[in-house]
Amino acid sequence: MAVSALLASLIAGLGVSTWLVFKEREARRATRLEANKSQEVAQALKEMLQSARTSVALGSETTLLRDVLKNQPAVQADLLETIGMIHNEAGDPVHAEPVLREALRLGRAERGEASVLVARLFRELGQTVSALRRHSEAEGLSRSSVAICQKLFGNEHVEVCKSLTVLGMALGEARKFHDAEEVFEEALLMARKLRGSKDLEIADCLCELGGALRHQGKLGEAEMRLQEALMIQRERWGNDHAKVATTLDSLAGVFEDQGKYQQAEGLFREALATRSKLLPGGHPDVAKSRGGLAGVLQREGRYTEAEALGREALASARSFSSNDPPALEAGIVELAEILDDQPSKRAEAEALYREALESARQSGGSDAWTLEKRMVALAGYLGRRNEAAEAERLYRDALAIARKCGTADPPALEARIGSLADFLRYQHRYAEAEPLYREALASSGKGGPALILATPIEDLADCLRGRHELVQSEPLYREALAREGDLAASDASKRELRLKELVSVFQREGKLDLAEELLTRALSPAGRGGLQSVGLLSLRGRLRAGQGRWQEAAADLSKAVELCPDDYWTSFQLAPLLVETAKDQEYRRHREAMLDRFRGTRESALAERTARVCLLVPVTGADLMQAGKLADVAVNLDANEWSETVSGLAEYREGHYTMAVGSLRRALARPQIEGRCAASAYLVLALALNRLNQEDESRLAFDQGKVMINTRMPKSNFGEAFQDWLIARIFLREATDAMLRPVSPPASLANQH
Repeated sequence: MAVSALLASLIAGLGVSTWLVFKEREARRATRLEANKSQEVAQALKEMLQSARTSVALGSETTLLRDVLKNQPAVQADLLETIGMIHNEAGDPVHAEPVLREALRLGRAERGEASVLVARLFRELGQTVSALRRHSEAEGLSRSSVAICQKLFGNEHVEVCKSLTVLGMALGEARKFHDAEEVFEEALLMARKLRGSKDLEIADCLCELGGALRHQGKLGEAEMRLQEALMIQRERWGNDHAKVATTLDSLAGVFEDQGKYQQAEGLFREALATRSKLLPGGHPDVAKSRGGLAGVLQREGRYTEAEALGREALASARSFSSNDPPALEAGIVELAEILDDQPSKRAEAEALYREALESARQSGGSDAWTLEKRMVALAGYLGRRNEAAEAERLYRDALAIARKCGTADPPALEARIGSLADFLRYQHRYAEAEPLYREALASSGKGGPALILATPIEDLADCLRGRHELVQSEPLYREALAREGDLAASDASKRELRLKELVSVFQREGKLDLAEELLTRALSPAGRGGLQSVGLLSLRGRLRAGQGRWQEAAADLSKAVELCPDDYWTSFQLAPLLVETAKDQEYRRHREAMLDRFRGTRESALAERTARVCLLVPVTGADLMQAGKLADVAVNLDANEWSETVSGLAEYREGHYTMAVGSLRRALARPQIEGRCAASAYLVLALALNRLNQEDESRLAFDQGKVMINTRMPKSNFGEAFQDWLIARIFLREATDAMLRPVSPPASLANQH
């Protein structure tokens, strides 16, 4: 009767259809049940639970297991292990933990410390407490599992491999990514030897290794590992599988970190489609894919789409908030970051940042590291809004938490020291920032890998450069660069950043030949990294343009745009170089490509710059119409001296001379107008007045523009703003030709409006 009661209680939780399957199995096993009834019932229950994979109400059932199988503790432990695993798979570690702890107690009592059952339970319990964010405990349990398996089976065995993978996961959750990488590499090598290269457990290990590599900035290696995992999973499961979607999400994140936004977007969309097909719409994994896609759309400047997805993801997270408060807080912060990029929605962004922080303070599910992350998110927002006092307080509170937990996570402590130091540096409080940077450097110097150690060296160099101590900062930049010299080409994005900083120091020291030599060496065939060379090509092009070497600059920037067409700033700077070097056909093709690529933008600065360089020379037809629309977008979103100048330029190209004069005079009336903007505005104004036969006013505007160029434009070192002075020179040539032409007949009425 007791066994029947146990069966009835468990079956009630599992449903009728599962019971029918179980009943059919029992009919086939009737004769064997007679021989060892309790043992066979237990095994049947275990198989039934494993096939059902559903959560059951386990309060009374655990008691029944204890009562019915009181003389068979090992069988109880085995069943409880299965029930605990089901809870974990259902995302319910809170209920899994007591079940697994009871199983562990029974297993130890019955089979001793060194048994396969106890090793498995240590492993499962380690994953459980890791999900509950008790990372130090999770690491200890996982190490115990590894030790028992090695004692039982030696150093190379499937069970050892499984336990190593779980240990690596625990280390990753504890943010010990370098240690996690080493453990995953050991597990992967063992798994390949024991299982071949296409096993699904190898795919799992590759995915975890990819995550550890990504967190260390080793993006090329992470991409390679995740691609291999995805290939194995697709060969075994096809495209429509939950783990395939998870790997797609991870790989998309790597592409996003590399700046490969189009590839990242495609993978996030594929993951979202797969999860939407397999899971209910409000499932947390669906929300996660929506959030990932929203993030990459935000980076692409597609805020309307990003916001809609972010709101959907947050709505889903709110419906599951009781199960996973940190996931809710992450969704809140993701939406806040999207809104933060939109000036009109920053009040809502601030409210969301504060909600996430308050949730982390009140939630028992958020650990100390999560709390300090929420503090830093709000502090960053407040710092950008110049609310320095509250921002500083939050940064210091976050650092205090990090110091308390620092022994468990040194890299996170170093990052938090750096966050406060960065804030102080941006406040020009270099004397306070410098000792913090030195502390972070001393901490990360204790055996840290080159990539991690290079970061605080560079931060200290940045601080010294801010204090104009260029002589002291230069060797630090060189050291940061040298520490990365042996890194794989796949990590070129980090190395590129160091190169740019050192080039900046050389520029400020006037060592332009050294800066160019450094870039040319990095861009040599041995050092070229495909897309990751775009930044260095652009930098060398700007360096050459700053010296007036227009032909060489145009060649570099043309190659950079070819490699990365979505880089609007390089596209913007290339256009006047093509005009200046008389590459007329290349300019027309480039203009058409820019208008096609950026036609839908709702960013004022992007619209203004695209319109400006697409109207450098007379243009007609569809290109003129599209450039005019972008000029309207720019001035309607943000009326300033630059957008009003471009609006006047568009009106002039369209033949609306009177309207052009009005826009240009408004731009010139602005008290803070910069010389390079005023030069272009005066010269286009001269052209419009000339068309209106207002010769004296046209000549005056022409002379003022010419004086601006002659007195304010640098004679040799044009610097970062070379394109603005180059554009002014292009308009000067056009205006000079117009001044020399015979006066045209009065403009038609059609051209006045």
